[in-house]
Amino acid sequence: MCRRSCGVSPASPTDAAAGAKTRDRKFVLRSGPPFGTEAAWTYAEHAGDNELRAWTRGTQSLIARFQGDYAHALDYMRDGLRYKAGGIGRIRLLCGVAQCHANLGDSTGANRTLDLAQTEREELASTDSVDGLFGFSVARQHYYAGSSLIWLAGGTDAERAAREAGRAIALWEEGPPESRSLDDEALAHVYQGTAFLQVGDLDSATAAIRPILDLPADRQISRIKKRLDRFAAMLRAEPYRGASAADDLYEEIRNPAR
Repeated sequence: MCRRSCGVSPASPTDAAAGAKTRDRKFVLRSGPPFGTEAAWTYAEHAGDNELRAWTRGTQSLIARFQGDYAHALDYMRDGLRYKAGGIGRIRLLCGVAQCHANLGDSTGANRTLDLAQTEREELASTDSVDGLFGFSVARQHYYAGSSLIWLAGGTDAERAAREAGRAIALWEEGPPESRSLDDEALAHVYQGTAFLQVGDLDSATAAIRPILDLPADRQISRIKKRLDRFAAMLRAEPYRGASAADDLYEEIRNPAR
């Protein structure tokens, strides 16, 4: 997507910034857009590109979620949904909304939004204008669902999280190598394992994270370690506290043999 070749000249600093400031006022007043996204938003405003607007809001929300600011992240997503973008940008936003709802403790909102995203995927009639940049695969959609629902209280949410994460893993394993996201695939194993722990299935949880425990040290990125920390903490809580199998798994996570 080259805006200059389509007859749109680059934004002048004054005009583009003024337009962006007007539309983005409620976010600027709260805390300002996440660092590094201002240029994308300004460009989207100047070009009148709803697909880029939606993508930028989704990225701003993702940054806010990484920072643990789920209320602000939800605001970004809801604003992004105002723009009628083609392709699957809306599905990405809906999955982000579900993540926000789940982290804010809203099971109904999270599941309802995931269901809506699935329905819209099935009815999808258009493709993305720039595959890769705006792309959001079916595997990633299931991954988002699994990574959302593990933050709720367990029960049917955890059961669905295990299924969703398992589906993401299967799709990545079965798909072409260039479509795989190895780090996210590894995280999906941890999410699935966490969900199994939430429903009391230690054997399935152990099997789910086994491929991650066997990864070389350079593949153990910080997000994997952080999610394994939560998994390990669950092994020290009820109903696993004192169980020999849980203790062994805990020690293996804390003291990996490399």
